[in-house]
Formats: sequence, C-alpha cells, structure tokens
Amino acid sequence: RNETISNNLIKVRNILAELQRSLNFDAGREFAERMFALYEFMINQCQESNVKKEAEPIRVVERLLGEIRDAWAEMLSNQQSPDVSKAGLSLSA
Repeated sequence: RNETISNNLIKVRNILAELQRSLNFDAGREFAERMFALYEFMINQCQESNVKKEAEPIRVVERLLGEIRDAWAEMLSNQQSPDVSKAGLSLSA
C-alpha cells in the first residue's frame, strides 16, 4: 500500500513539474511566476506527504488543483468561440 501511494505521489510531482516547465514567462511574467511558485508549493506538499506518510499535505494539493481546474473551466466557458456555440457544443464537463 505504501509503495502504491508513494508511486502515485511521484506521478503527481512529475505532472506538477511538467506544468511548471510549460509556463510561458514571455506571455505573462507575473502570472507565470505566481503559478510556478504555486506548483513548487504543491510539489513540496507531495514530498512532505510522501516522507511523513501524512494525508493532509496531499489534501491541500487536491484542493488547490480543484480551484485551478474550476478557474480554467470558468475561463473557457466565458470565452467560448462563436463556432463552438453555433455547433451546439459545450466545453463544460
């Protein structure tokens, strides 16, 4: 069980690190810097959860990722292209 949890936390850290690498500092430095720091915080929370075998740090990460997901969903629903709207397609989950 601990090995499975550890492997999953490593996967989460790798995903967060990839999100950091994908940030475009040229397109929006302030936003990219804030997101980089947030992703770094979440990576550290995953590491803490893995080392200490505690659930609370990963709950924090789960909550933060949920907030980011919700913000993206709201942004996408507010900026739906006319072509998508005309086709009767929805970007919401």
